[in-house]
Amino acid sequence: MVQDDTYALQRKFFGDLWYHYDRYEVRDGWIRPERGAKLLQYEPWSLYAQPSGKRSIKQPYHALLDLAAHLNADAIASWCSQNGLLGIVPHAAEMVVLAAQTRQSQIAVGNDIPVFTRYVRTPQRWVGIESLYHGSSHSLQPGVFLRRLGASDLSFEPLSAWWSKFFPDVPPDEADHFQYPLPFSPAFWKMYAEPVFEFMAAMKLFQEAIDALTKPQQFNQSARETLINELSKGVSPVLYSPSVRRRFRMGWASPSLLASFAAMAMLDLTRNRILICSNKVCRSFFVSQSTKARYCSPRCRRTAQMRRRRKRNAER
Repeated sequence: MVQDDTYALQRKFFGDLWYHYDRYEVRDGWIRPERGAKLLQYEPWSLYAQPSGKRSIKQPYHALLDLAAHLNADAIASWCSQNGLLGIVPHAAEMVVLAAQTRQSQIAVGNDIPVFTRYVRTPQRWVGIESLYHGSSHSLQPGVFLRRLGASDLSFEPLSAWWSKFFPDVPPDEADHFQYPLPFSPAFWKMYAEPVFEFMAAMKLFQEAIDALTKPQQFNQSARETLINELSKGVSPVLYSPSVRRRFRMGWASPSLLASFAAMAMLDLTRNRILICSNKVCRSFFVSQSTKARYCSPRCRRTAQMRRRRKRNAER
């Protein structure tokens, strides 16, 4: 039987948690934890805030947009050490079917029978389900049901075609038959890595979604909202209480960090202005409610003002 011992670990994830190692590296084309790195958790949504008045603030997803402008292996590893991987697999996958194995099962205690395991993504968590394997055409074949990033159609692919790319330690000849760990379990995070090209493609897709909504003149009207809606799929509000005596809180159930970022951007697009700092040295993203906002911080404003003052003095 698949042991659902990860519930205690991941149940608060849907109260806004995300997981990451404290040190990542880019090795052999994958972004993966360094040897000896520690698995940590943090709350991306606790870093999300609402600006007031003329105040300009930076949101958690802005660092990903800024990363796109300063892209190199060290920058990617540093960003992931602070934020974690984007969660491309749990974002896209909806159900995973592992190869059947003959072993003892709770379905028929004391008997060795062929069973296959399914991992299913529910609105609140991933669950493992075992079923008898009949060896017929009605039995599910090993593979993954997924929606590729930015796509709405559900497809089925063998484990070796897409899923296994995110588990570099699994030998290629075992890709379709390996017993992969349950998503969001400690064993999953230990094995999970994101290919650099997949990480970059997801980052560029997110950047394109923001550009489509902040630079409408450059994009087709019918496609403007589509991409951000697709990236934020699976995010839903969840009511929970930290303890019996404490008041209820609303968290966000999200299948990935990428989806959380997309949901944050959607909230900002409906309430704030997503801008790029006018300081030519900075050019980082920020949000503000002010129609006159141009800089992400007072420091950048002072720097730009001093630069203009020096220029005027030089012209005189």
